[in-house]
Amino acid sequence: VNEIYTGTIAPFDSAAYTFAAPINLSANGTYTLKTWTSYPGDQNIYSDSASVVLTVAVITSPVVETMENFSLCNTSSDCGATVCLLGNGWVNEDSPADDIDFRTNEGPTPTSSSGPGTDHTTASSTGNYIYLEASNNCFFQQANLLSPCIDLSDADFGQMTFWYHMYGSSMGVLHVDVFDGNTWLNDVIPAVSGNQGNQWLQGSI
Repeated sequence: VNEIYTGTIAPFDSAAYTFAAPINLSANGTYTLKTWTSYPGDQNIYSDSASVVLTVAVITSPVVETMENFSLCNTSSDCGATVCLLGNGWVNEDSPADDIDFRTNEGPTPTSSSGPGTDHTTASSTGNYIYLEASNNCFFQQANLLSPCIDLSDADFGQMTFWYHMYGSSMGVLHVDVFDGNTWLNDVIPAVSGNQGNQWLQGSI
């Protein structure tokens, strides 16, 4: 798609532009969106491009996700250095607002006196769950976990239940937000903060 922007952008300023020709993201999959500008006399052509990887996954309800087929991730105490790919349309957001990835693990977390000893679904040493590794001074980091889009058009009453485990002296805050296709609805349940004890707890929306 090639379109002409007729406005003026001052140095260090920005502008929002909506293309007349929309991109087709109707099929589930991973897309690489590349954008660049062309301007006569541009003295630095290497600063005019950007790209982003988009994952599109729309599924119909009901949905049950146990994470059992997710690949296990590195559990090193390296804060945000570990990149963890999840599965089934679940992704760790890759944006300036996201500092650290959720990691898939089984059995106890590597840090003592924190995290679960097993997953909730199977309560076994081989059951998968996702967690955040905050040891080695990895404090005040934000992690954004995105579910696949779930089609509720045929649902009379939409509900989500999930299990969470917040055990540790430096536990952070769990927020649950919903994107309705147009707007983010933040904290659709009260945010959960601090040490909740060595137990799995259920949340419901």
